[in-house]
Amino acid sequence: MYSAAFFDVNGVLLTYEEAISSFLEEFNAALSKDYTFKDYIFLRGVPPLLGNANLLPLMAAYDRKELVSKLNVEHVDKAEEIARGLLAGLEPSLYKQRAYELRSMLKRHTKAIGSKPLFNEKHVPKFDALKEKYLLGIVTNDDPYFVKKHIPFINHFAFVVSAYDVGVKKPHPTIYSRAIQLANTADTTNQAEKGHIQASNVLYVCDGPHDVEGAKKAGFETYAIYSGMGRREWLYQKGAKRIFNNLGEYLDFLLNL
Repeated sequence: MYSAAFFDVNGVLLTYEEAISSFLEEFNAALSKDYTFKDYIFLRGVPPLLGNANLLPLMAAYDRKELVSKLNVEHVDKAEEIARGLLAGLEPSLYKQRAYELRSMLKRHTKAIGSKPLFNEKHVPKFDALKEKYLLGIVTNDDPYFVKKHIPFINHFAFVVSAYDVGVKKPHPTIYSRAIQLANTADTTNQAEKGHIQASNVLYVCDGPHDVEGAKKAGFETYAIYSGMGRREWLYQKGAKRIFNNLGEYLDFLLNL
């Protein structure tokens, strides 16, 4: 029986869909492309690559061996495909101009992401219902001040356990075990459940493959939201029982479980 639901923060409770959508809109309009959210993780890596003057000749020549040495091997196929598309049809004299355009767009995008984490207010009624069904908790690597500042319904959660407080980051097992300890001692914990919440009673959701793996090893029933942090197959390989497209889908699943 599941009595608790723990949440990651970035990519789950707080997402950057608005900033990402704006970036893709500008990117596609400027380059006459049609990249989608699923391409986003690769697009973030390609513009800086194009902006490296030492790599421009390699990109132009499509020297795959050299490119592989400069890229994360897990991303190389998709990154190479996008890089080829970005350079296709361009004269070498225009490479630097293209790189400048991409760097400018990425810089604005990075600033937007850093300054505007987004919580969708439409989810608040679902959390109102969830807190009546589960003990809610937050397990994050982020600064707890940042979390409390940007989540408007923070009082719905019995606790926030942060890497800043524990001294280690996810996926270290200590942070997950600390969450269980806090769940069993929180003021909002049902008296009948105090001291009896175990890892097997916890539903956990995050967006990163390493977090999925850590939570799974800790004994949580682990789910993932696809935010672009890793390929879907990586999330499944690390132990995600199911992957949801967004927070709303996952909340509906919890309410109907």
